[in-house]
Amino acid sequence: MKINYATTKFARSLDATEDLSHHTVRAYESDLRAFERFVGCSFETADLTLNHLVQFIAEMNRQGLNRSSVRRRVAGIRKFCRWLVENGIIEKNPADGLTVRLSQTKTLPRALSCHDLEILMLSLRDAATSGRGSNRSEPFPPRSDTTILLAVSLMISTGIRVGELVALRIADLDLSNRSIRVLGKGRRERMVYLTNDWICAAVTDYLDRSERTHVDSPLLLNRDGSQLTTAAVRGLLARAAERAGLTKRVTPHMLRHTAATQLIEAGVDIRFVQRLLGHASIVTTEIYTHVADTALRHQLVQADILGTTLTTR
Repeated sequence: MKINYATTKFARSLDATEDLSHHTVRAYESDLRAFERFVGCSFETADLTLNHLVQFIAEMNRQGLNRSSVRRRVAGIRKFCRWLVENGIIEKNPADGLTVRLSQTKTLPRALSCHDLEILMLSLRDAATSGRGSNRSEPFPPRSDTTILLAVSLMISTGIRVGELVALRIADLDLSNRSIRVLGKGRRERMVYLTNDWICAAVTDYLDRSERTHVDSPLLLNRDGSQLTTAAVRGLLARAAERAGLTKRVTPHMLRHTAATQLIEAGVDIRFVQRLLGHASIVTTEIYTHVADTALRHQLVQADILGTTLTTR
């Protein structure tokens, strides 16, 4: 069987038999397509050997692919090889004996400072409330400026992923209890919460002005009335940050990191933060404690209490 056909069948099998999100299945397929391009789309899976896998890893390293991406692709190839054997497509697993020794570099997530977040939110509020007078406590009219304001507000207040955000339906909302049902990675369901009157009123007003009552309707809409996409959120957010005068590029994932970091810095128990973010392992959440420690160190260096005391006497 040619590898391009085998990859397609493998992705369909994952989608049909395993409890994986569509995004995860696409990620597996994308990684295997990279391997397919390396060996050639007409390559026969029966000819696959350990040496092909080793050469592919060497090529990824030569191209400068980061360690986490290399590890992810290798994990996908291992799973693919097991599937080939289990389905009788090949007899021997070529990934047996494959070892990958890459030191894992822990990169801290990028988050917005409180100052930058305040600038961004004020700019979004100004754009959304333009032409409505000076009463900024009111909810906002339905247009792209209001959509991105609501999107950012939800990501900051709940820490949800951008993919989870755009997938929200009206049926997922329980405004009387100030809660939203979210379907996360691995199709794990969790609840997030709306913590203040303003955002509850904003969601209600957004729905009222678009005159939607069908429970299966998407919460957030594009200008043409279709479901908002992750690409649209990224574009709207990048333009909003530029309009606000922020020098760094702001992404939806930065907002999720910002929400998590602020919760940790506010003293919220890490187990609650894990549940809120939908992390399968608390190890993933623990990186935010390091971010909080880094912020603390920066503040202490700036304050330099002992140095200030000594130099003023």
